[in-house]
Amino acid sequence: MSSPPATFRERHAQRNFWLTAGNGAVVMMGNSFIAPDTVLAWLTYRLTESPFCVGLIISVSTIGMMWPQLLVGNFAETLERKMPIYVAFAVLRSVMSAMMCVLVFVWTGSDWGLFWALLILFAAFSSGGGVSLVPFMDVVAKAVPQGRLAMLWGYRRLFGGVLGFVTGLVIAYVLSDRSGLAFPTNYGVLFLCSTVACGVAYVLFASVREPIETVAAHRVPLATFLKRGPRILKYDPEFRRLYLYRWAWALGAMSQAQLIPFAIRHLDAPEKQAGWFTAAIMLVGGAASYGWGRVTQARGETYSLRQCALLLMLSPFLAFLMAAAVRSPALAEFLRAHYFGPFLLMFALGAIAINGNMIAGTPYLLSLPHPALRPAYLGFINTLSVPLLCAPMLAGVLVQRFSYDLAFGVSCVCAAIAAILAAGLRKRSGGDYPDLRLDANDTLTIE
Repeated sequence: MSSPPATFRERHAQRNFWLTAGNGAVVMMGNSFIAPDTVLAWLTYRLTESPFCVGLIISVSTIGMMWPQLLVGNFAETLERKMPIYVAFAVLRSVMSAMMCVLVFVWTGSDWGLFWALLILFAAFSSGGGVSLVPFMDVVAKAVPQGRLAMLWGYRRLFGGVLGFVTGLVIAYVLSDRSGLAFPTNYGVLFLCSTVACGVAYVLFASVREPIETVAAHRVPLATFLKRGPRILKYDPEFRRLYLYRWAWALGAMSQAQLIPFAIRHLDAPEKQAGWFTAAIMLVGGAASYGWGRVTQARGETYSLRQCALLLMLSPFLAFLMAAAVRSPALAEFLRAHYFGPFLLMFALGAIAINGNMIAGTPYLLSLPHPALRPAYLGFINTLSVPLLCAPMLAGVLVQRFSYDLAFGVSCVCAAIAAILAAGLRKRSGGDYPDLRLDANDTLTIE
């Protein structure tokens, strides 16, 4: 007896898997050239000497990725094809990236003026990514089988980590005296490399063959769509637990943004170390991502999320010990001579935890909603997470008003809380969707 003909999804599954993996690897490489926690943190601190501004530009980069998603979710819900939205905003992001590159090369004004101009362009760049993320995730959920999602994120970040490690070496050279590049031209070179690499990544994902799924037959009014958020929070306990976990995670990770300012201010770290720290983050994070993919595939998303939260706690704990130690003149002198190893360890621990959270958290989130409600779930949880993205700014405020050790200590406690909350997450069985009790105006009729 002959086997049934392969569906469109099955015929293109392998192609789509590797195009998406390649997209992730190359976009990670491109983003590494302007990594917020290291390169942008160093550039911002050099322009402003403000820990708050370091937290601000990191928060803006992440808030931009989140805030548009609720509006996009409502618009995209009834579209069978989501790829055209992705392509349009990939073009917009490329334009914004090119403008940042040109700005850094030609700027002749004040350092503060350059910072604010870059902040505005970077906000537009990140917001374009926020619009793209809903169609991106929807296409991935349709194009790649659910059982392969964990390994997809693992391969994306494994290959991205290797490319990012090479990028880190390039960054270390460009920002060193050996390159012969003056400030801020050296950063302009990094922005140029980022623009080219990200453009290649966008083309890779635009080449994915998008399957067609049934969608809601009629788009509900925005006001009706917005009512779904409270209903999802109220009637979907797994969504609610995941959102609380995100709160604790964000506060646990917030002080990673202050490692660079701490190294500059208290340990006299040279600028080229941004490259080495970026290389460590990318290489360790990439290797760990492959491991997390295997663990998640074998043990499940909720198991990996629990372990990630425990690992996250170690980085701010070590930073807290170092911040307390520099209060002693003798220990401070010792740390200035031997800070590099501990900082590599802290960045590595943070990278392992953060990458694992992405590897396990993404397929877990995609498993929660009915396919027709996927844009709504993605849009709501990411929009509701916008306040969490101000956490790096909160860390900057704690540093400026109080001390580095307080900021690191608060992160350590919150990471422990995240581990406790992760223990309460439960994997949803296929088709076991909650009754959201949608009203008569929100029928989600499927045709």
